[in-house]
Amino acid sequence: DENLIDMTPMIPIQNKGLCTICDVTVWVITIQPPTTPEEPQYDENLYGLEIKWCKGCKNFRPWAAFGTKGKVTKCFRCRERQRTKYKQNCEKKRKEKIKEEETKSGTNE
Repeated sequence: DENLIDMTPMIPIQNKGLCTICDVTVWVITIQPPTTPEEPQYDENLYGLEIKWCKGCKNFRPWAAFGTKGKVTKCFRCRERQRTKYKQNCEKKRKEKIKEEETKSGTNE
């Protein structure tokens, strides 16, 4: 069945061992309270924290870090960094094109 193939999780190299189903899921941290003093103690503030894998940071981030767009794959910080990089690349290409046109018009005279 083709639908089963689509649901088969894969673990891409760039995902640091996280499968393709888990990297789009929002996770809620649930911590069992320790039953003995030897068990590790966890920060109570973590309980109920919603986290999601950021494909930019390659790390889990609080779901709130994804802003109002909960379905996106990169946190706000990574999307902003990508936006800045894209603008810089566009500006670089624009300057190269202007320089190329100036070079062509300078040799045509």
